[in-house]
Amino acid sequence: MKRTHKYILTLSLVTFFLAGCGDMLDIEPANTIDASKGISTSSDVEALLVGAYSAMGDGDVYGGNILRDAELIADDLDNPELFWDGTFTAPGEIWTKSMLVTNDQAQSTWLDSYEAINICNTVLANLDVLTPEITDRVEGEAKFIRAAIYFELIRTFAKTWTDGNPASNPGVPLILEPTDAGNI
Repeated sequence: MKRTHKYILTLSLVTFFLAGCGDMLDIEPANTIDASKGISTSSDVEALLVGAYSAMGDGDVYGGNILRDAELIADDLDNPELFWDGTFTAPGEIWTKSMLVTNDQAQSTWLDSYEAINICNTVLANLDVLTPEITDRVEGEAKFIRAAIYFELIRTFAKTWTDGNPASNPGVPLILEPTDAGNI
């Protein structure tokens, strides 16, 4: 008799969990939203601007690496003030000015910087959603973040001013319209 009760109880629980949870498992992901619904209010655009600040503070951008890399690039190897020694080869390549195309540090800095720029471009493309009293402030902050990151990218990756014709040496690609992540 006890076996029968255990068997019925087990079968009931299995049936309950398999049949009773179907709708609970078919939910929309909480960490993603449809792009058309993502920026519909003024607070959405302001939240996106906060995301631009967050992207700007990424470890590969103003979180440290782009600043460290600028110091490594500026050091004179003939009369060094810095010395890079360690297990990370990417900063060592930057310091010796012999960076390979496989330098993951340069790639991360480039991609994360353009991610922040893209967020700023998205904010700027949606200024019409903002309430009038904050439009100028949000526009100014987004343009400042974008300009600061472009400054760092040019300082880090562009040719020197005297390398070739300065009128035709673009520093880095200037992207002023929002793109999707696959086009960065």
